[in-house]
Amino acid sequence: MDLLAAGRDSDVFAYADGLVLRRYRDGRSAAGEVAVIREVAALGYPVPAVHEAAGPDIVMERVVGPTLAEALVAGMPPDEAGALLAGLHDRLHALAWPGAAPGEVLLHLDLHGANVLLHGGAQLPFVRAAAPRVPGLPARVHDPASWRVIDPHASVGDRHADCWALLDPLVPPLPAAGAGEEARRRVGIYAAAAGLHPGRTGRWAWARGRAEARELDAIGALSGHDRAWAARLHATADALASVVGCTRQR
Repeated sequence: MDLLAAGRDSDVFAYADGLVLRRYRDGRSAAGEVAVIREVAALGYPVPAVHEAAGPDIVMERVVGPTLAEALVAGMPPDEAGALLAGLHDRLHALAWPGAAPGEVLLHLDLHGANVLLHGGAQLPFVRAAAPRVPGLPARVHDPASWRVIDPHASVGDRHADCWALLDPLVPPLPAAGAGEEARRRVGIYAAAAGLHPGRTGRWAWARGRAEARELDAIGALSGHDRAWAARLHATADALASVVGCTRQR
């Protein structure tokens, strides 16, 4: 089988016409993930269809892309991409999830540009017919119904914790000058699109960004890429701290 993509803990292979096989490298069972995908699909959430599963393997619908991250690189406006991610979070949080306590929702926790793919099927009706077109990309990039989400998890908790889109390394970094104001603007756009409280969203983004950076700092022997990523996370957390009143201590 031809390798199509390699993630942190799994590989994706071409399997058959219109299908891929995703396999966990450590041999763990994919049963829990399959149950989540099928359940959210049954509730109307846009995920690739699962065809079969056994052990560490999942055979599922192939979504060719591009990813939302690639659309951003090709010129999709960042604010539009952010609003799309926020809307996908909002739809996920609105699902009636078994086992969620009052005030809790189903969380993805890793919903970012590389985990959202443009469906390559038939042309779909436009939801935003007046949206500006991006040269070199299908017109349906501007239709939220054309996108599919991969790698959902079965965590539940405060919906404001699902804010990784604000930390996504594929989003342009905050400017050196006026970082706090730009952080405030991005949090405001994201929170408004997802129906979230901007203060709580900003505090969660600060907490997750700082925690991820500290985990990387603790490793010690980091690659240049990881050191740069940790530094960016700290800088983002610093900017968010000035907005939401959290500590700048690293």
